[in-house]
Amino acid sequence: VVDAMAEHFTRFADDERAMPVVWHQTLLCFVQRYKSEVRAADRDALRRLCAAQQHYQVTPEVLRELDHSAPREQRRAERQRQEEAAAAAVGKHVQEDVRNLPPVPMLDD
Repeated sequence: VVDAMAEHFTRFADDERAMPVVWHQTLLCFVQRYKSEVRAADRDALRRLCAAQQHYQVTPEVLRELDHSAPREQRRAERQRQEEAAAAAVGKHVQEDVRNLPPVPMLDD
Protein backbone atom coordinates (compact mmCIF):
# COMPACT_ATOMS: atom_id res chain seq x y z
CA VAL A 1 0.00 0.00 0.00
CA VAL A 2 2.86 2.39 0.84
CA ASP A 3 4.48 1.72 -2.54
CA ALA A 4 1.18 2.45 -4.30
CA MET A 5 0.78 5.72 -2.39
CA ALA A 6 4.32 6.80 -3.27
CA GLU A 7 3.62 5.98 -6.92
CA HIS A 8 0.36 7.94 -6.76
CA PHE A 9 2.15 11.06 -5.56
CA THR A 10 5.03 10.74 -8.02
CA ARG A 11 2.58 10.75 -10.94
CA PHE A 12 2.09 14.46 -10.27
CA ALA A 13 5.73 15.28 -11.07
CA ASP A 14 4.91 15.92 -14.74
CA ASP A 15 1.62 17.69 -14.05
CA GLU A 16 1.57 21.31 -15.23
CA ARG A 17 -0.98 22.39 -12.64
CA ALA A 18 0.09 23.94 -9.37
CA MET A 19 -1.12 21.61 -6.65
CA PRO A 20 -3.23 23.09 -3.82
CA VAL A 21 -1.93 23.45 -0.29
CA VAL A 22 -4.06 20.51 0.86
CA TRP A 23 -2.24 18.26 -1.62
CA HIS A 24 1.14 19.37 -0.27
CA GLN A 25 -0.05 18.85 3.30
CA THR A 26 -1.24 15.36 2.40
CA LEU A 27 2.15 14.57 0.89
CA LEU A 28 3.82 15.83 4.07
CA CYS A 29 1.55 13.69 6.26
CA PHE A 30 2.28 10.64 4.11
CA VAL A 31 6.04 11.18 4.32
CA GLN A 32 5.96 11.86 8.06
CA ARG A 33 3.96 8.72 8.79
CA TYR A 34 5.55 6.26 6.35
CA LYS A 35 9.08 7.64 5.83
CA SER A 36 10.69 4.51 7.22
CA GLU A 37 8.59 2.22 5.01
CA VAL A 38 9.30 3.96 1.68
CA ARG A 39 11.76 2.24 -0.68
CA ALA A 40 14.96 4.06 -1.68
CA ALA A 41 13.80 4.37 -5.30
CA ASP A 42 10.51 5.91 -4.17
CA ARG A 43 12.39 8.31 -1.90
CA ASP A 44 14.37 9.55 -4.91
CA ALA A 45 11.17 9.88 -6.93
CA LEU A 46 9.56 11.87 -4.10
CA ARG A 47 12.58 14.20 -4.05
CA ARG A 48 12.18 14.77 -7.80
CA LEU A 49 8.49 15.39 -7.20
CA CYS A 50 9.35 18.06 -4.63
CA ALA A 51 11.55 19.77 -7.21
CA ALA A 52 8.66 19.82 -9.70
CA GLN A 53 5.77 20.59 -7.32
CA GLN A 54 6.95 23.11 -4.76
CA HIS A 55 5.28 24.91 -1.90
CA TYR A 56 7.38 27.47 -0.08
CA GLN A 57 6.52 26.16 3.41
CA VAL A 58 5.63 22.51 2.98
CA THR A 59 8.27 21.29 0.52
CA PRO A 60 11.25 21.98 2.83
CA GLU A 61 9.53 19.95 5.55
CA VAL A 62 8.94 17.03 3.18
CA LEU A 63 12.60 17.06 2.13
CA ARG A 64 13.73 17.27 5.76
CA GLU A 65 11.64 14.23 6.65
CA LEU A 66 13.04 12.28 3.70
CA ASP A 67 16.61 13.26 4.55
CA HIS A 68 16.36 12.25 8.20
CA SER A 69 15.07 8.74 7.77
CA ALA A 70 16.53 5.47 6.57
CA PRO A 71 14.95 3.68 3.60
CA ARG A 72 13.16 0.38 4.13
CA GLU A 73 15.96 -1.73 2.64
CA GLN A 74 18.58 -0.21 4.94
CA ARG A 75 16.46 -0.75 8.03
CA ARG A 76 15.87 -4.40 7.11
CA ALA A 77 19.60 -4.97 6.59
CA GLU A 78 20.41 -3.38 9.96
CA ARG A 79 17.74 -5.45 11.69
CA GLN A 80 19.07 -8.63 10.08
CA ARG A 81 22.65 -7.82 11.19
CA GLN A 82 21.44 -7.23 14.75
CA GLU A 83 19.54 -10.52 14.79
CA GLU A 84 22.58 -12.40 13.47
CA ALA A 85 24.83 -10.79 16.09
CA ALA A 86 22.35 -11.68 18.84
CA ALA A 87 22.11 -15.27 17.60
CA ALA A 88 25.90 -15.57 17.52
CA ALA A 89 26.18 -14.22 21.07
CA VAL A 90 23.61 -16.70 22.41
CA GLY A 91 25.64 -19.70 21.28
CA LYS A 92 28.89 -18.64 22.97
CA HIS A 93 29.98 -20.41 26.13
CA VAL A 94 30.63 -18.10 29.05
CA GLN A 95 33.45 -18.95 31.45
CA GLU A 96 33.49 -17.49 34.92
CA ASP A 97 36.50 -17.16 37.16
CA VAL A 98 35.11 -18.33 40.49
CA ARG A 99 38.00 -16.76 42.41
CA ASN A 100 37.49 -13.35 40.82
CA LEU A 101 33.82 -12.58 41.44
CA PRO A 102 32.70 -9.11 42.55
CA PRO A 103 31.59 -8.72 46.16
CA VAL A 104 27.90 -9.13 46.83
CA PRO A 105 26.50 -6.83 49.54
CA MET A 106 24.34 -8.68 52.04
CA LEU A 107 21.58 -7.18 54.13
CA ASP A 108 21.75 -7.53 57.89
CA ASP A 109 19.03 -9.65 59.44
